[in-house]
Formats: sequence, structure tokens, C-alpha cells
Amino acid sequence: MIAEITIPDIMTSPATGNGQVFQKIDLRGYGYTCEVGKPRLPAGGFLVAVPEGADLTVEVLDTERVLRENHRVFPVPEPVVEDGGKSTGERFYLETAAYSEDAYYPRDVASIGFYGYLREVRVAQLMIFPVQYNPARGTLIIHKKIRLTLTVSGGTLLPVRHRPAHAPSKQDPYDRIYGDLILNYAPGQAQRSGISPGLGGPHPGTPRLSGQACKILIETDGIYEITRRDLADGGVPVDAIDPRNMRLFNLGVELPILVVGEEDGRLDEGDHLEFFGLANTSEYSRTNVYWLTWSGASGKRMPEVPCGPGDTLATLEHFMESLHIEEDHRYYSNVYRGEGKDHWFWEQLIAPCSGTYPVTLPGVLGGSGTAEVRVGLRGKTSTAHRTRVSINGTLLGDLHWDGMEELERTLTCPEVHLIDGANMLEIDCPGSGMR
Repeated sequence: MIAEITIPDIMTSPATGNGQVFQKIDLRGYGYTCEVGKPRLPAGGFLVAVPEGADLTVEVLDTERVLRENHRVFPVPEPVVEDGGKSTGERFYLETAAYSEDAYYPRDVASIGFYGYLREVRVAQLMIFPVQYNPARGTLIIHKKIRLTLTVSGGTLLPVRHRPAHAPSKQDPYDRIYGDLILNYAPGQAQRSGISPGLGGPHPGTPRLSGQACKILIETDGIYEITRRDLADGGVPVDAIDPRNMRLFNLGVELPILVVGEEDGRLDEGDHLEFFGLANTSEYSRTNVYWLTWSGASGKRMPEVPCGPGDTLATLEHFMESLHIEEDHRYYSNVYRGEGKDHWFWEQLIAPCSGTYPVTLPGVLGGSGTAEVRVGLRGKTSTAHRTRVSINGTLLGDLHWDGMEELERTLTCPEVHLIDGANMLEIDCPGSGMR
């Protein structure tokens, strides 16, 4: 698919920071790059409908461009928390290394961003960067018109079409919305899922088996048991199922399950399947979706391993145990270098301050042994950070790090300082203005 994008005229305005004069570059209808400390330049996104399981690539064929000199582009400011956490603001920050590079930023004029869904329509994000900047030379490349080709592997793209001028169809009242948002959307021809009408589509990698799959919703971590009665109540044709063909998927990945009573090829009363399910951890929902299918080849199974202790196992007088303590109260979508990282946090501490967290430890032996305390911290500003970690009044570590990086540290605690029952962990931030 070939597309041509015409870029509106840029707008420049003066800006200052740390006593220096810069220019802000704006484009009507475009947002901005978001890497803190690097040049703040226009960035735009478009959606492209793509088939399930397919990947999209983009190649710029040619552009109409002009070169402008003697520019110093304003950097992306650093977000800060103000008024004791009640409001947010911005602070000037310039990354010296980025502004010393003799290379154009962003490197690519076009790239592929995220994959996602508009209801049941699978889409990919086409990112456009119409202005590139060389900080060392002070030059701008402004792309007035961009001609590019989009290629899909694993399916066929619909061509770019004129947006529909008619009223939404009775079959899908969202056609007009899709037409306004998706470059290649055509009513009735969207790249949609084929599973169970009304249930939404599975993640790429899940078999597309119309009428032969059901959705299982999980909101709490744990081991789940699904009985014959549970499936029948959900509308599954249990009398026609060979349980040996049951397969479970999450986000397109097949998971091993235990199917009790599958050996005879029938799903009888008393038969059931077991699996380990995890809740969703996004800011939008705690519900995770698992897809159970029952057609095709046999699926993955949990192996059964003998666990009998035998007659020679010594009696244990003590043992090691791990306790994970975490509460998710704050979600930050713009975590620095946060791709693949946890965006949930227990609490924000703005120095000087401290926080206390109760920890219940049952069955602490005490004595001369040692325990390990592992803490996870992250800086929210580009300044230096200092944090002191104590338990029951005993200092375990004095931690120092810089910037908005994540810090994980394992500290040693003599068992004599631990209590069988209620303990108190303290995180102290003594430095003024540190977060």
C-alpha cells in the first residue's frame, strides 16, 4: 500500500530556558516527541487496519523537503510534581550529549509504533516525524510531503480508500468513526477477528476457530478449576468435546493445563481442567482474558511429577521462605525508559519525608542467621536521590543514585532484628528536593 502525506506549514515561537534562547517548532494537528532533554519536535500518528497475526513495515520512498539553518530547538521539559503531589508541572532540562550529536533527530521520518484494537478492528500505528533536527549544526530538515509504502507480512492490506460519506450502516454504527481514524478502513471489509460474534477477538497466535472457543476472565492470580458444569453453563457443547484436544491461550501464547479424566476422550461429570491464571496489571482493567479451544491437535499439558518424600527424608527444623510485599496505588504511564517495566507504584515520597510499611513475618526463627531484604525504587526527577532503608529501627542500607532510573537493591538483615509477627519497614528520604 502506498500513501502520500502532506504536511502543514510549521510555526516557530521563541522560548527560553536557563538563560538560553530557543525556538519551539509546532505543526497544527501534530503532537511532539517525548524523550526528556532531547529536541522537542512535531510527531504525528495514523492508524492502519492490519490482519490478525500480521506485521507491518514502512519504507519512505521520497519526500519534498527544505533545509533551514541557524535554529536551536527547545528540549522536551521534565515533568515534575508540585504542591506536595497535588499538581504537576514542567522543568527545563537539556541533555548535553543529545545536543552535541552531529546527526539528525529523529533518525527515521516514519516508523511503526504500537499494535492494538479499535473494538474488534486490529490496527497498527504509523508514526510520522516531519521535522528532523541536527543539534550540532543547528539545521532543520522540513519534509513538506512524504510518500511511503506500507508492507504487511502474514496477510493482505486493504488499500487506502476515500472516507465514507454515507450514514453508518445498521450492521456497524461505528463505521463513520473507523473511517475518520483508520487510513485504509472500508465498511464491511475491516481486518477483524473470526471468533465468537459479540465476544471480541483473541490475540494474534490464538487459533481462529469460529464457534469452538470460549473466553475465560481472570481477575485474581491463582490456580483455577473449570468443571464440566462451568463449561455447560457458558454454552459450551460439552457432550461433543474431546477433552484431549483442549488448549488454553493467553495473549497468543499456549499455556500448559491439567485435564483430569481426559483419557477416555469424553468430558464426563467429575472431569475438569486446571490452570494457573494471572490478573491483568494495566491501568485500565484488572481482567485478563484466556481463550479455551477444543478443536484440532492435542494441547500442552502439565507434566505429573512424583513428589513422595520417601523414608529417608530428614526432619526439617527450619527452612527459608520468601515473602513478596507490594501494593499498587499509583499508575504512571510516562515512566522513564519504561517499556516492559512495571508502571504501578506503592507510594511517591518527596524529600524530606519518610514512609512506614507494616510487614508480618510468621515463624521467624531468630538467632544468628541473616535475612535478605530486596527493595525496588525509582527516581521521578533527574536530580540525585538518597534513601535510607530500616527495619524495626535498624538501618539496613543508605542508597544513592541519580536520575529517573530504576534501582533494585538487596540488603542484609541479621535475624536478631526481626520479630515473629508484626515488623515495620521504613523508607526515609532525607535530601531536600529529592524524589
